[in-house]
Amino acid sequence: MIAITLRVIGSREIPPADDAYHLKRIEYSAAHFPAALEFDPDRGERGAFCPWPPLYDVALGAVRGSGFGIRALMLIPPLFFATFAAIVAFAFRRFGLLPAATAGLTLAFSPYLIVISSVGHLDHHYVEPLLLLLIVAAAMRRNGIALGIAITLALFVQTALFVAAGIAFVAMFFSDKPREGAKAFAIAAAAILLFRLTRPPAYPDSAWFLGYAHAALLAGAAVACALRERVSAVTALAAGVGVALAVPQTGSAFFSGLHFFGGDPWLSSIAEFQPMFRNAGQIGTDIANLTGGAVLSLFLWRRYPTFALFATTYLALAISSRRFLVPAIALFAVGGALAAARLEIRDSRFAWAALLMTVLPPLAYDLYSIREGEPSMSEYRALALCVRPLPAGRVLAPWSFGHAIDVIGQHAVVIDNFGSMPDERVFTNAIEAMLLLREKQLLRYCRDRQIRYLVLPHPAYIPSAAATIGIDRDLYSRTRLARRTVWSRLYGGELIGGFELVSRGALSIWKIE
Repeated sequence: MIAITLRVIGSREIPPADDAYHLKRIEYSAAHFPAALEFDPDRGERGAFCPWPPLYDVALGAVRGSGFGIRALMLIPPLFFATFAAIVAFAFRRFGLLPAATAGLTLAFSPYLIVISSVGHLDHHYVEPLLLLLIVAAAMRRNGIALGIAITLALFVQTALFVAAGIAFVAMFFSDKPREGAKAFAIAAAAILLFRLTRPPAYPDSAWFLGYAHAALLAGAAVACALRERVSAVTALAAGVGVALAVPQTGSAFFSGLHFFGGDPWLSSIAEFQPMFRNAGQIGTDIANLTGGAVLSLFLWRRYPTFALFATTYLALAISSRRFLVPAIALFAVGGALAAARLEIRDSRFAWAALLMTVLPPLAYDLYSIREGEPSMSEYRALALCVRPLPAGRVLAPWSFGHAIDVIGQHAVVIDNFGSMPDERVFTNAIEAMLLLREKQLLRYCRDRQIRYLVLPHPAYIPSAAATIGIDRDLYSRTRLARRTVWSRLYGGELIGGFELVSRGALSIWKIE
């Protein structure tokens, strides 16, 4: 009840970002079950594939197609997560009341987990903690079939959980049952290969799109584990690497995937992908999300080495990028509970200390801070509603407005919240076009791509837009260059041939003549 209550207060709307695009895919799957919306003609210059795997949207599409309305769909995140927290707490009941309370209450009170599993937050992130714990549990039990199923489910929901599969490989390869690892990775590789073989010929091959590279890496892991008991570790690893690299797409996908850990200008501009403790104003929030379980997990190496491997790795990843924090919190909650269980054997007072270390930081944050919504989201929705009645036509706007314009505004967009993932070239060209100084070049860009509308926020946004494609934001913030852009001139009221003002406000709209 605590978990549900904390997640049903506040806004009752679907955020006009990734959540909105999930709704679009869910509606498509409900109407075309069991198909998923993969190639979307309303995205990109002439259509684009969605980088998300299909399982999550197809599953919710089945729910939607069964007759459940949008309001019922919006309740799935809090109900799902509250059930998940209750199951984890129940699983720890055999260790005692304090460990069970530590796990359940930490999951219930964690600020980040509350946000991503609140009413209407249809983005798939709230499922990640469960998927990660399934992988961890199967790896700890050395159950190859269960691990293979867990990895397959995880990757068909979120490709970024491939990191967890990598950690599982390390655990299984150096375990006393590497052959169980061979089973697991063979199952996952076969499932992904079958999926990729059934995709259209134009389906992209990159780190973002589940396909041949992922199947090859998993197949290599299976071979390495299978050979581990017969040859040396070095030889087994070499054989696995050879199998993985036999697929041409593996090398480029692997190195492009490393941008997920840093080095990509677009990702670096998003708060979700920035390091923890970087912003002094968010240190309290960061500590509340990590909880004391992050510290306690480090002391579990002797009793639970596989769990400690996952927890330690995800702790390092979360500190380097908040993107890994959501699944990591579940590990820290379980780590605190395991520590409480171990300490209770010695002295119940130690178990109470472990509970307080784990639960108190998120609880204190929830009690003494006001949960604020996202005020900018109202602007996104207002813009989309302004675009919606306009005649059909593709829209060029900053990427963060893309899903709102596409789903709520029902107009095709050039770039959206997927950023550079689907097509780095298209993304870069679009940002460069918005930063042009000559109106003729911008008009040519728009007309060549059948772009009918231009949507621009205040020019103060220009340095941030430049930074997403690797241009030094100081170049625009400290010089007069920003004021010379067509963007700034239009927003300032200059009448420029070829651009007809449709709506003026914080977000202004022009029609390309």
